[in-house]
Amino acid sequence: MNVYLSGQGGFGVAVAEAVVGQGHTIVGIAAPQHRKRHSYAADGENPMTWDRLRSWAYSRGIEWTPASDLRAQHIPDKTDVVLAAHSHAFIGRRTRARARVAAIGYYPSLLPLHRSRDAVRWTIRDADRVTGGSVYQLTECTDAGAIAAEEHVIVPPRSTAESLWCEQLAPWVFASSCGCGRPRPRRPHRGPAGRSPCLVKAGHGRRSLVQA
Repeated sequence: MNVYLSGQGGFGVAVAEAVVGQGHTIVGIAAPQHRKRHSYAADGENPMTWDRLRSWAYSRGIEWTPASDLRAQHIPDKTDVVLAAHSHAFIGRRTRARARVAAIGYYPSLLPLHRSRDAVRWTIRDADRVTGGSVYQLTECTDAGAIAAEEHVIVPPRSTAESLWCEQLAPWVFASSCGCGRPRPRRPHRGPAGRSPCLVKAGHGRRSLVQA
């Protein structure tokens, strides 16, 4: 499949690597110009300050567009999936329509819970015992599209926002790669008997989220 990825930072790079690792093609990248705490005004075009996903695209000759500038004309013909992975840029209707299969995003909570940029921190703040990740269809409403896939995660004791993200939520995205299954109702995943409650990995009772 041909995938256009909108994302940023190390998470965006990890998702890109997972997509390529499954044999799909990244046809374009949208990412911020610079890493956090850097800007064009302060750093100019110093490559050492570029966002990591932008640098990843440059080193592979993949077309890059500043995330804030992403429009329909930046999505190449024959793009199958537009994927938002830790993308804070709104992807408009005409841009989404360029995808032949789906335009989807990943969110680190069981939507509609904790719909904000601080979903993982809010999970810790509210002492939630269960959280998860959602792959959903992008729409005009932020984080409100139909769910394509979900995974439930038990929040381990003494978790921090960083540990919950790095050890529990992010690995599911990498294992699943970039998902565009048909929307399905939200329902708890109980997992097989004897399985660790932290994560039920991709492939157990669920198709790979990107399919040829």
